[in-house]
Amino acid sequence: MSGAARPDEPGGILAIWTDIAPERDADFNEWYWRDHFPERLGVPGFRRARRYRVITGAPRYFAWYELDGVETLTSAAYLARLDHPSAWTERVMPGFRNTTRAIFRPVTRLGQASGGAILTLRLPAAAARALPAELLPQLAVERGIMRVQLWQGAEIATPASREAALRGAADRAAEWAITIEAQTAEDLETATRHLPSLTIGATKASYQFLCGMDAPV
Repeated sequence: MSGAARPDEPGGILAIWTDIAPERDADFNEWYWRDHFPERLGVPGFRRARRYRVITGAPRYFAWYELDGVETLTSAAYLARLDHPSAWTERVMPGFRNTTRAIFRPVTRLGQASGGAILTLRLPAAAARALPAELLPQLAVERGIMRVQLWQGAEIATPASREAALRGAADRAAEWAITIEAQTAEDLETATRHLPSLTIGATKASYQFLCGMDAPV
């Protein structure tokens, strides 16, 4: 189940699903685009960042980064960022709750446009292997669907860091993920109405786009 790769497509994905303590919500949202995105996109190998707020399901927030490759997350520049968080990061990260932080290698990417709404499904390996080969191509041509991706978890070990310590509880991982982007939440709901029976064991949530940023040229 793979789409044709383009030379400009990412070689790695970093995805984060999280809740935030209610008293830190406003600060968290401002921090993300004023401080965190610019900081991450200043690390060589980070290409693009996108974030969303939940429509249905949980956790409340989802963000993902396109990378040159998963090796970006073991680079000296990235590890230095993790061990030297900004003052704003020091203030926000203790509020993270129910966090899944997952590193993936892209397997399938059908479509190039970003959508205003996205469905994420985190799947165990057994559920991913059971997906029909025609499922993602069929979804990609549904009305209103702009992009469909399949990501496979990558086992990339990163050392303990100051940022991880700030979050307290250990981050969860994910073995596989599907993301489906649509123009609107209504398009997303219509196009994915037959998914439940095909994705048993998946953790499903839909999100509304909040903001995005590209690495400086």
